[in-house]
Amino acid sequence: MRTVLKTALPLALVLAASSALAQSSAGLRYNEGPGIKLGESLVFHPGLDVQFRYDSNVQLVDRSQTGAPFMRLIGHLHLATQSAQRRTDAETGQVVDSKIQFRLKAAAGYREYFSSDDKIVEQRAVELEGGLAFKANLSRHFSFQVTDDFARSVTPINANEAAVGAPVTTRGVISRDVNRAAALLSLIPGGGRLTFDLGYALGLDVYEEDFLTKKNLLKHEISFLGKWRLLPKTAFFLQVSQEFQDYYNGDGSQQFVSGRPFRGYAGLSGLLTPRLSVLAKVGYGNGLFDTQPTHASQANFNSVLAKLEFGYQFTPTAQARVGYERAFDASIFGNYHADHHIYFGYDHAFISRFLLNLDLDYRRRTHQGTANESAALPDSVALDLLTVAVGLDWQIREWVYIGVGYDVSFRNVQDSVTTIPNFTLQNYIGNQFYFRLGVSY
Repeated sequence: MRTVLKTALPLALVLAASSALAQSSAGLRYNEGPGIKLGESLVFHPGLDVQFRYDSNVQLVDRSQTGAPFMRLIGHLHLATQSAQRRTDAETGQVVDSKIQFRLKAAAGYREYFSSDDKIVEQRAVELEGGLAFKANLSRHFSFQVTDDFARSVTPINANEAAVGAPVTTRGVISRDVNRAAALLSLIPGGGRLTFDLGYALGLDVYEEDFLTKKNLLKHEISFLGKWRLLPKTAFFLQVSQEFQDYYNGDGSQQFVSGRPFRGYAGLSGLLTPRLSVLAKVGYGNGLFDTQPTHASQANFNSVLAKLEFGYQFTPTAQARVGYERAFDASIFGNYHADHHIYFGYDHAFISRFLLNLDLDYRRRTHQGTANESAALPDSVALDLLTVAVGLDWQIREWVYIGVGYDVSFRNVQDSVTTIPNFTLQNYIGNQFYFRLGVSY
């Protein structure tokens, strides 16, 4: 959950994740309250979020769009050590250090469509999230943490970058299981101006549908982050990561191959003024794929990476952020995809119990290495992705809230590929309106 306003009332922290629930394919995000204390150090966070939504384009298709109302239920149970909010001294405002921090989390979501169309009803789904986080501050100079995060998502098949020629009998959704386990060592020598983080992560990305099992991906990642604190809240940093990706069910007919993506950045993060924050980094990335398909002329990423984000706090209860990022990652459709990503967000808490938020997200995405010998596809496929979400929540009591919102998602694929039969990267526009009611501790 995104903590919106650092000095807002606790209710603003409770409300922070409203419109991020926009599309049915979004993660299981929900509000979290101050929690129920269990002894001196543990806090229990139960909650239930009930949403009533209308989706104008359930299957996210270009033609023959069908809308339907649906209900989404999200329940969550977290067990954690006390948050920074609970460890803050009311008189001094100082956060009391905690030697051990951990969180055990579980969440489940269910959505049910109300329609006479069987293809729409088949979009019903159970989605899951779970994980743990443990951090030990062994001394002023050394800490260790381990995390594990799991998520099962179910999305319309046409919302995905699916394989061409999916079986006709296939259900119109794609079920995806993603797990990432990580360990991180942090060293803070001397007076604390320098920080060194060394990490390792193991990731698994699995598709439950048989026709997509060749896309299952195993990832190993080694990472390093070094920071030099120039000012109390501003630091220069050097960030390097090396991945080892393996499509372990792939064969010679697969249109993309395993690789060893490398990313390196140098940058600056922190406060430029008491109200203005910045994250600026520039670097280099290379996909380092094992082999290059002879039919794909641009099957490897080898270019500049960058990110620039500014945040501004207008008042203690209103802030905005805007940013740009150039990035690449593994793709289910081709060797990789590269993004030009522009985003904007605004959050405003007012009249003590209301929170308004607005989010805009645009990506110019290019899939490279998409061509194969069995389909008339070009070497690359470009598309535009846009989402806009606006929501308003009202905290009725400390433990109960209601909210309303509107979201729109848009995708435009280059014309040269949308006419190919069975091509699943379709144009679409989808609108959702929602009302939600939740209880959370």
